[in-house]
Amino acid sequence: MALNKVSEGEVDAAIRSNTLSVTGRPSWSIVAHKSWYRIVLPVTCPESLRTELRIVVGVNAIDPSKFSITFFWHRTVRVRGLDFNGSHRNSHVNTEEWERRTHKHSWRDACESEFAYTPTDITGRTVQEVFPEFCTECGIACQAVLPELPPASMFNDDV
Repeated sequence: MALNKVSEGEVDAAIRSNTLSVTGRPSWSIVAHKSWYRIVLPVTCPESLRTELRIVVGVNAIDPSKFSITFFWHRTVRVRGLDFNGSHRNSHVNTEEWERRTHKHSWRDACESEFAYTPTDITGRTVQEVFPEFCTECGIACQAVLPELPPASMFNDDV
């Protein structure tokens, strides 16, 4: 197995281990030509995993109802993801399509991060409400608090 790969079994075992956590009061940065807010949070894990885990939260600055939360293994391998009001077509297991619909991604050995499905367990409507729900699904104890988004007016400067 290549260094940047992970197995479905490894991911599932880590999620069930009750040893992952995220803490802190992060702040938003501006990325992608000033059109997205982003927070990167390290996920604390046991040394036995021998990897670096992190969560990246991105919110569309023009339309904050569109956001994504991604759990990365080895810093770059998406093992869990939530696209809130996102759009794309499944490219592996079926041809389900999401047009501004919430969907999740889950790492599968057969299709890696391409496995997507429509969740039934998301009750929050804002990134601040959905973030702890996402962490719970990923087996991550969440003591991190996402701040309110900066005002959109900051994107009108020197565009």
